[in-house]
Amino acid sequence: MNQIQPSLPGLNAIANWKPGSQLPGYCQTLPPGENVQTPPEAQQRLPTCSEICLKKESSLPAKRSCLNPMFGRLFTHAKNLLFQDGGSTALWFTRRSVKRSRMIYFDHNATTPMLPEARQAWLEAAERFIGNPSSPHRIGARADAALTEARQRLAIKLDCDPLDIVWTSGATEANNMALHHFASDECVQAWVSAIEHPCVLEAARHYFPNRLRLMPVTRAGTTNLDWLSEHLAETRPGFVAMMAANNETGVLQPWREILAMCRQYEVPFFCDATQWIGKSTCHGLGECDFVSGSAHKFGGPKGVGFLKCPSKGRVYPLLHGGPQEEGRRSGTENVAGVLSMLAALEARERSIAQGETEKRSVWRHCFERRLGHDLAGCEIVGSSQERLWNTVSALMPETDCQQRWVVKLDKIGFAVSTGSACASGREESSHVLAAMSYSPREASRVLRFSSGWETTEDDWRALAEALIKVSCGLSVEMTRRNS
Repeated sequence: MNQIQPSLPGLNAIANWKPGSQLPGYCQTLPPGENVQTPPEAQQRLPTCSEICLKKESSLPAKRSCLNPMFGRLFTHAKNLLFQDGGSTALWFTRRSVKRSRMIYFDHNATTPMLPEARQAWLEAAERFIGNPSSPHRIGARADAALTEARQRLAIKLDCDPLDIVWTSGATEANNMALHHFASDECVQAWVSAIEHPCVLEAARHYFPNRLRLMPVTRAGTTNLDWLSEHLAETRPGFVAMMAANNETGVLQPWREILAMCRQYEVPFFCDATQWIGKSTCHGLGECDFVSGSAHKFGGPKGVGFLKCPSKGRVYPLLHGGPQEEGRRSGTENVAGVLSMLAALEARERSIAQGETEKRSVWRHCFERRLGHDLAGCEIVGSSQERLWNTVSALMPETDCQQRWVVKLDKIGFAVSTGSACASGREESSHVLAAMSYSPREASRVLRFSSGWETTEDDWRALAEALIKVSCGLSVEMTRRNS
């Protein structure tokens, strides 16, 4: 039994293919004399889903196999059939079956597309700075000089000393590094906001299993400053950790006020600024004792970030090995990633300085107003507070599971996320919404929409229309099930 291993042609070849003609790449794998044909039943078997099929005219069993990973999610709902035998085989598909429909992306708080400036900076750096920054030769020295310049550029943005900057693989490593440093003192207590990102909360639970105190937040989603002021006057924790902006709700946290309190009582302050940076100016964040950031949240590459920490005094490293980063973080630095990150940050900072966030805040407000007017029972989480201009956390009309919203929106071309998971009949409420006193039932109705700099006003309008359409459909489905 011979296994057919077709060499998949490029997307251009597929897109320009005409029924009855040969397709480059596949014809070499077919028996001599066989042409690639489109049988009459192809249109019926391939209605709308993106799929490519190999069909064998026999009753032999089929073996499922993805033909090529380059098509990615095109095969999510596709039937990819690869038959194994020595008979004749025909390939058929429709031209529309390989066209990617445009997805409108509303999940930028999860990750962002890479900016052209960042991509170009990465390519140039990967070509120019091939050496290890720790190597003693000139090629290594050039890479080290590029890192030093990048450190100075970031320090200017944050308003801190260049030696305060430690390059990391992202915010998760940076946050773990900060908490690992504080945990070196076995007597200190950790005060951490109850709405922190899981990489902070879970790290805090790991490093401070019996010394962790979660700081409460209000129903509106901001840190309870009265609680913090009252408790700081009574006792001194080892540090206070509060994010600059929440990733789920977009609510801005009073990090400047908390920094002032911590300075008053001489308590170190750690701020996860991952969602803040690239959406609001990062100037002044360097005043915090520890600050973390991640490139892929503002148009940079994945796998690179930073931790701002005091250059004076010992910082206990999370990773052990070489003496890189002044002994604070072992491992060869990602020169191309760092330079790409700085290119993305500087591009975003220019947009912020030009006032580009103002009109985007208006677009978001109009979207929220439309939802409130046309969707009964819809509520915007944290609406009374100042929020990131790109983020909407909405309590949607009731359905049996908010994951149905995500699936239906995905089918009509919108990528959004939820505030909780709903799978296999088990619901897990968002810890952020729980801290804000939302019940698990309420939290199960929350969707998050997070736009990007490239998102247009028309995209927001289209999303509102899509939500109204999906809501009507879900209401009809619930009525039928209950009748």
